[in-house]
Amino acid sequence: MSKLFGPEASTPEGRARIKQEFLATLKALLKSKDAGGADIAIENLRPGAAAESRSNGIIAFAPNSAGQSDQALTETMVHEHTHAGAHTNDGWYLDRAGNRRPNLGGQLYPFTFDNAVNNADTVARSATALANN
Repeated sequence: MSKLFGPEASTPEGRARIKQEFLATLKALLKSKDAGGADIAIENLRPGAAAESRSNGIIAFAPNSAGQSDQALTETMVHEHTHAGAHTNDGWYLDRAGNRRPNLGGQLYPFTFDNAVNNADTVARSATALANN
């Protein structure tokens, strides 16, 4: 968790903030489940996007999303639900090795705890890390 969020992830306050993001994301996932997936769509998206969370509550996946590995598809689903539930940003994307990469707009926010806890890819990857431990 420290690699993903920085040393503040080890503090009680940091853990509480991360937990808050997880709970908001879980509520969004449960909302999709309770709706029977009615808020999920498959649509053509802007170049480079695997999925996107929209202000109207729809989470759209690109048609090629189904070709992702199970882990990548799960992280994409969690990533988009962090936008919907926790209102996270895309300050950066994480590659498979955990390296930060610019978002689709070419921006790379500074690595701070606040930016990490509000970054959709960081929250999604941390969920995977916790699930695998």
